[in-house]
Amino acid sequence: MSGLYRYRDPRAVPPGGKFFYKDPETGMEFYKSTHDGLVESVAAHRKANGRPVPDNLSDIIADWICRRLPDGWCIDSATGAANMNTGRRTVTELLRRSREAQRAPGWGQGAWNAPARAAICARCPNHVPAVGCPGCVGLDDQLRSMLQGFELPNLKWLQACRVSGTFVAIEVFSDPAPEQPPTGPGRAAYPDHCWKSEAYRKKYLEGKP
Repeated sequence: MSGLYRYRDPRAVPPGGKFFYKDPETGMEFYKSTHDGLVESVAAHRKANGRPVPDNLSDIIADWICRRLPDGWCIDSATGAANMNTGRRTVTELLRRSREAQRAPGWGQGAWNAPARAAICARCPNHVPAVGCPGCVGLDDQLRSMLQGFELPNLKWLQACRVSGTFVAIEVFSDPAPEQPPTGPGRAAYPDHCWKSEAYRKKYLEGKP
């Protein structure tokens, strides 16, 4: 039977240089340089908002973080098995792939339907945060710069696509009818409900514009 994940090396600091947590009840985000400091801040926040503070809050937070870190960073406290979060990428890698997507021919042609696409992405199981940095300082500014004046509602709530390896805010402005079957780089195909899958079916399988 599996247990909570814990850090393989308690002395190590997660990618991004901060321990991070988002309270599931209040939505408050925390970033601290130490795990203990993070636990203290979360506990104080929950007390101030009339929320219970579990005795094992430290373990709960460590487990939450571990499920968002690269493979092998943590181990299961009961079985010793390494965490496996295959498909999660760092902010640096996501920005690199997003810039490649933004420079590709046809980027910007999907602007007319970008908000609807973003809504589909936001509900998708492949919509995930970047490793170690669900709300990096300055990330929104970098994405806005890449958008070149295009506007997108709720930009701060959009994260990354596990399949494409790009930030959703950039991906949704790409060519609405991709020239190749919609699969991510070296990964599984986009799910059937994805707007990329729909565009490909209409153009190449159903003969619609």
